[in-house]
Amino acid sequence: MIVLIIILAVSSIGWLYISCRSLNRIAAMSDKLINLILFGGIFLFLTPFLFVFWLLKLSPLSSDLFFLNFREILNQNFFTSILVLIGFIAFSAEIIRRKIVKKLKSIGINKKVQLESTKYIDCVRFFPTTSLWKHIYKIASLIPGNKINKLYLHNYKIVIPENFKNINHIRIVHLTDIHYVRKVSSKYYEKIVSAVNECNPDLILFTGDFFQNPETVIDLKPIFSKLKAKYGIYFVCGNHDIWHDGKPTVEMLQEIGFVHLAGKVKAVEINGNEIYLAGTERPWIKDNIVKNLAGIPDNSFVILLSHTPDNIRKYPLRNIKLVLSGHTHGGQNALPGLGPLIIPSKYGSAHESGFVEFNNSLLYISRGVALHSPLRTMCPLELAVIDVEV
Repeated sequence: MIVLIIILAVSSIGWLYISCRSLNRIAAMSDKLINLILFGGIFLFLTPFLFVFWLLKLSPLSSDLFFLNFREILNQNFFTSILVLIGFIAFSAEIIRRKIVKKLKSIGINKKVQLESTKYIDCVRFFPTTSLWKHIYKIASLIPGNKINKLYLHNYKIVIPENFKNINHIRIVHLTDIHYVRKVSSKYYEKIVSAVNECNPDLILFTGDFFQNPETVIDLKPIFSKLKAKYGIYFVCGNHDIWHDGKPTVEMLQEIGFVHLAGKVKAVEINGNEIYLAGTERPWIKDNIVKNLAGIPDNSFVILLSHTPDNIRKYPLRNIKLVLSGHTHGGQNALPGLGPLIIPSKYGSAHESGFVEFNNSLLYISRGVALHSPLRTMCPLELAVIDVEV
């Protein structure tokens, strides 16, 4: 019976993984029509019922605590047994696959990327102080593994082993998935701005989802207008910005000096040397990014901004050495051992968060700084400072 319970528990989680992985793929094709959190929550809610259903159906066939008569189970409940077996194999194979992929990924990435330091910003003092949200955040912060109490400021150094016209060092601050909401103290966003400015960046690069609600566009203007970078601030919009009519957002950001890279390529001179910044808002808005990237001279250093990380696998990567993305929130919530199940990417856990190497290009997927939700299980808030050494 104990063995049966373990097998059914693992199989139930395996079917949860299969359902969520399929949901991720559908959402990647039509994410406005699919509410990942809603459907993911339904799948999670149904998982225990699936376990109980299988237990009631199969447990009478096993009276021993530690042994199962598999032949008897197959003979009497063949279809159910096959479904249980599929779920069990799916879970087990995914655990093994993730460990292998993580090991192989670290071997390549560790040669190019180093985590120099990590600092923290205490987020508790920025939680809502009025209404029901005050109590919701307070209770949620007590949940084991919930990572909304701290914003991690990671300082990475990446080494590009190529010579690009004597480019030596570029300091980038990458911000994404702010999802500004009024219930969170405005001092939180002001603290992010001051933390960014203290890094003395050459470039500040945003990869979208500035707002959760369009009527709050005006709130961020006086806050973001204080951001400073030696060679400019550039951005692309995310799906939330686009869904809520991105025009006011774009206009506001341009008024305070941000440069919009929607399908465009911009040459930027840094320390007397030229690099190229490019941006795309696909798949939500069609643009000429492929054509414009093709016009960049050979042996150029290109940084691409893309809200979704999936674009790295869709477009030519000639000259593109660094791609910055967000969108996934690290999965927002993860399960111990299995990691996040709901990831808005057709590539699932491969585009969860962190650095990914693809066709000699480095992709960085940030978990973002969104504090609009009180629950981020094992998916901490993140702000990245990236020192590029060429």
